[in-house]
Amino acid sequence: MLKRTAVLLLCCYLFSSTEISQILKLPTLIGHYLVHKEKQRDLSLWAFLGIHYFSGEVHDSDYEQDMKLPFKTCAAQGHGEKPLRVEIGQSLIPRDLGRELRQPKLGFYLISEIASTTGAIWQPPKSC
Repeated sequence: MLKRTAVLLLCCYLFSSTEISQILKLPTLIGHYLVHKEKQRDLSLWAFLGIHYFSGEVHDSDYEQDMKLPFKTCAAQGHGEKPLRVEIGQSLIPRDLGRELRQPKLGFYLISEIASTTGAIWQPPKSC
């Protein structure tokens, strides 16, 4: 049960963070591996992946087939997150903002915000 849950979570993560077009190219990867396997009987899957993904750009006779493999090209090259730059002009800043920032504060509250009646609740109890 734990193994199935782990596989399910892994699949959810991979499918949510991977382009669907790359996932649809997996049969091409398997077919290309089988073609290489026919030519070289002792070729392992790890060696095949090393040749095609970790040895740089190799321009050989099947270069066009190599570029059809998943994760060799990116389909969404124009897509990207651009930071939002907002410039605040002088007209958006209130003129009295600087005056408010320079007023002395007593703790969290401004001195003028403390009402004189708030101290009345701290009087000792009175007998009737």
